[in-house]
Amino acid sequence: MLSWSHAWSVYWARDTDDGPQFVTPYRKSDKNDHNDAEAICEAAGRPNMRFVPTKDEEQQATLTVHRARALLVGERVALVNQVRGFLTEYGIVLPQGRLQVRSRLPDILEDSENSLPNLAREVFADQYRRLCDLDRVIDGYGS
Repeated sequence: MLSWSHAWSVYWARDTDDGPQFVTPYRKSDKNDHNDAEAICEAAGRPNMRFVPTKDEEQQATLTVHRARALLVGERVALVNQVRGFLTEYGIVLPQGRLQVRSRLPDILEDSENSLPNLAREVFADQYRRLCDLDRVIDGYGS
């Protein structure tokens, strides 16, 4: 399936798009299709107008991987921070960093001397598994 941008560039024999940030100053009033089209025509006629090349499918696929990986990294950061915060509520303080949480959490879960209730241990075990899964998927996407 071709992207809309690619499909239209083939139809119109164009390999570039107007960057929306460059067209906006030429729009005279509210944003709607008619005003946008008029602004695009006005901007395209300017001699100093810069154009953005249309991405091919490989470039779009690469960007998709980067965006998906960035989302997963954000989820992992949030999960690690949540685990550290919850553990702090039970008096267990871990240093910052996912590797600290990943290396120390199994020992904390196995330690019967700490004040973690069984229900909390189950939650932390689930979160640890989720952290390991996120690490595996993120590593699969590369860096």
